[in-house]
Amino acid sequence: MWDFLGKQPDVARVLYNPRTTEHMGEVLSKKVRNELVDALLLAEQLRLGSTPEVLLQEDVTLLTARYYSRAVRDLAQQINRKKNQLRALLRAYCAPLSHVFLGSKLHHPAVYALLQEYLFPDEFVQAGAEALAAILTAHCRDAFGRAEAEQLVEASRRASTRPVGRDAIRHLLHGYIEDITTFQQRKNFYLKTGYSLIENRQQTKLLRTVKGAGPSNTLALVSEIGDVSRFTSGEHLASFLGLTTSKHISGTTLYSSKRITKQGSPNGRYAAVNVAQHLSRYVPRYQAMYQRIKGRKPPRKGHFIALVAIARDFVTNVLYDMWHYQRPFFIKDEDYRQYRRKQSRSAD
Repeated sequence: MWDFLGKQPDVARVLYNPRTTEHMGEVLSKKVRNELVDALLLAEQLRLGSTPEVLLQEDVTLLTARYYSRAVRDLAQQINRKKNQLRALLRAYCAPLSHVFLGSKLHHPAVYALLQEYLFPDEFVQAGAEALAAILTAHCRDAFGRAEAEQLVEASRRASTRPVGRDAIRHLLHGYIEDITTFQQRKNFYLKTGYSLIENRQQTKLLRTVKGAGPSNTLALVSEIGDVSRFTSGEHLASFLGLTTSKHISGTTLYSSKRITKQGSPNGRYAAVNVAQHLSRYVPRYQAMYQRIKGRKPPRKGHFIALVAIARDFVTNVLYDMWHYQRPFFIKDEDYRQYRRKQSRSAD
């Protein structure tokens, strides 16, 4: 059917994400779904000018980069899941290791090498600080050393070992480490290969000047958005990424939701929020916006609401302007104003 419609000269094909259609049903208060209701929901999306999640185009290179980008995001989620499982296992059966190596230090290759040899607190005590330090220093330059080994031995002496089948715990731990390492290698390969397909594009060069726009976020935004000229405004681009709030019209009354639509590409929206997290730290304008919005809500909820607001403002007012008019990124507003004045003078 899709190929048949593509051959018709007067038919436009649009591919919609089922999540978008389901959200439209919630907006229109349609609790029952059948063929007629689905047809109504699709018609309402077209009437409101909703942009489809997937834009089938002839740019094979960009579509290939998009597939790599989505694979990178899926692998990142799997890596985080495995890391959480590994952290929970160590907290239960090797608490001293979690106390000495906090946060991301727990997933350092040197710590993984140490876990291949020793796992339980009594094993650390029997091995001694010298043997533990030798393993740590052999797999890192200066991240860990004798001090961490002595702390681990001292904490292991005070810890109690839970009676459990050690072979089973060791097997699970080695499986988690193997999965994390394999997924990380595959993620790096996909990221490197996908980024090499877009690194020479002008959008990529402009976006890399933005704080927080690393290879992963740049690959996601460039591959998901594609040609920015197909968007009429920055608001349209933000709506494509699902960063705008939904609206419902009943008669002459306009009802605005407090939640974003989340329509379009989750991969592009996730990258935009990641960039917003860095902008809230380094860009003065977004630093003030983050503090202002976060102060209105509870700490955790206000944090995410502020990041989404910054992502929406960045996509609407900055990213669209950069790509549409081929302008660089400026950290301070005054630098941007001076740039605009110089551009107007040169035009005159």
